[in-house]
Amino acid sequence: AGETAAAAAEAAEAAAYKRTVELGLALQAAGCALLTLHGRTKEQRSMPCDWRAIRALKRALSIPVVANGGVEAPEDVAACLSATEADGVMSSEAALENPAIFEGVGASRAGQLALASEYVELARRHPPRCSSVVKAQ
Repeated sequence: AGETAAAAAEAAEAAAYKRTVELGLALQAAGCALLTLHGRTKEQRSMPCDWRAIRALKRALSIPVVANGGVEAPEDVAACLSATEADGVMSSEAALENPAIFEGVGASRAGQLALASEYVELARRHPPRCSSVVKAQ
C-alpha cells in the first residue's frame, strides 16, 4: 500500500509540473547538457520557492539539473539538494551577501569585509588583460 501511495504522489507531482517537465525534455532533446531551474515564476516573486518543481524536472531528465531559489543560508544548500535531488545548487542574492555561503560559513560583517578586502587585493594583483573592462577610479 505504501508503494502505491508513493507512486500516486509521484504521478500527481509529475502532472502538476507537466509543462516544466515537457520544456526540460525538449531542451534535453535539443542538446542541452545541463539545466538550471528556479523554483518560482516571475509572478511568484514574493512566494516561497517550490523545490518540488525542480525535483519533478530532475526525475524526468538524464542531464544534470541545478536548483536555484530559496537558498539564503549555508544550511539551505543541503536542504535544497535533499528536497530537489538536484546535482547542484546555484545562488545569487545570498552569495552576494555572503560569498562564503557554499563553505558553510554564516554571514558576518567582519567576514564580509575580509572577503571584500581579499577580492580587492586579488583584483589589484591580477588586473584585466583587455581594455574593454570598465575601470573605476
